Amino acid sequence: MKRLGLFLILIFSLLSVFSQTTKIDSLTLLLKSAKSNYEFANANLQLAKVYEAINIAKSKEFSIKSLRYKSNDSLQAMTYNQLGRISFFESKLDSSIYYFNKTKQFFELANNHKNVAEINISIGAVQLKQGNYNATIKTLTESATYFEQNNDKLNAAKCYNNIASAFAELNQYPKAIEYSTKALQVFNDQNQVQYQLITLSNLAMQFYKNGDTLEAIKNNLVAEKIGIQMGDKRSLSIIYNNLGIVYLDNNPPKAKEYITKTLQLKEELKLKDGIDIALKNLGYLHFKVKEYQKAIQYFKQAENQANGKQLLAVYFGLKNSYKALGRLDLALKYAEKETYLTDSLLNIETQKEFLKIQTKYETEIKEKKIIELKSRNTEINYKRKMNNYLVYMLLGIFVITLLLINSILKNLKKKRLLVRQDYT
Repeated sequence: MKRLGLFLILIFSLLSVFSQTTKIDSLTLLLKSAKSNYEFANANLQLAKVYEAINIAKSKEFSIKSLRYKSNDSLQAMTYNQLGRISFFESKLDSSIYYFNKTKQFFELANNHKNVAEINISIGAVQLKQGNYNATIKTLTESATYFEQNNDKLNAAKCYNNIASAFAELNQYPKAIEYSTKALQVFNDQNQVQYQLITLSNLAMQFYKNGDTLEAIKNNLVAEKIGIQMGDKRSLSIIYNNLGIVYLDNNPPKAKEYITKTLQLKEELKLKDGIDIALKNLGYLHFKVKEYQKAIQYFKQAENQANGKQLLAVYFGLKNSYKALGRLDLALKYAEKETYLTDSLLNIETQKEFLKIQTKYETEIKEKKIIELKSRNTEINYKRKMNNYLVYMLLGIFVITLLLINSILKNLKKKRLLVRQDYT
């Protein structure tokens, strides 16, 4: 019944939120002094990016102003991308897909394969939120393959993070931990603090669902520290929800304190994304202490916002709450909804297809490594043969030189003998 908050990586607009006031002030001055439509639109876009982490409504307002300028393809693409991000955080997933695809069209027209692969990371994140797991893994593994082939470790790691989240949604936590750990290693190596925060929080909850509470708390607290240092309230809203989950069973008051912090931050930021998860967790908290009516109240609030596996958790909570109240008719209603959704989302064929795509991706990686190894061995063997030929050649030249020198010396000796005979 408990649901995790998870971080999904989106592309292009991830900014540090250090010195937000300074950035906003300087960009506001830039906006006021703009001498061309391009400068005006670009200043609006930059303000939209800064406001994303502190006021999603203002971010949307500035993005729409920027979009009015149609004379620069790159600026339009980035603005559509920003609107895709905003829609994602507002839980307007269809709109998010629409805007990300608009961004992608600009890159496809320009044959910019790298940016197409990058925007697919964002599209994969939306597909995951929609509960479309097969589309998610297909989109993300294709992007990961592209980045690996081009030795782009950072973007490959972003794919790993979202792939890990997909595995976590399917309860395959060891696999999720494997991919999150791969991602975190790259982010640590490249000192990508914002992405470290994202991955640490995800990894913490994957450890928790895999039965390791100590690692869950440790990683969440490290993520919380980074979030506070960066002033990243949106990230903290997810971290606090996840810390609340860890304490749901053994410390309900502490759990409620963290989840309440989550809802306060979501309300402050006007974020809808993740509110359903926090509401479900509060429902679970009240269910545990047998406050079934309050539990139903929170579950019902979450029902209208949840998708995919999140909605499955809502139905589970409502079924058991109504059952505890003796409302067997309503308990049966939600049991049927739960069964139907389980069949459509997490049936055996879906799992098989998901794993088939993932196995194909991992096989391609192994085959690539084998080919690289064979190529390397072939090159080494070639160099070894060439070295041997060179040794034999030098040895031959050395022998021939010795023979020539010996022949010359013999001839000189004969000439000396002849000269002596002439004088005797």
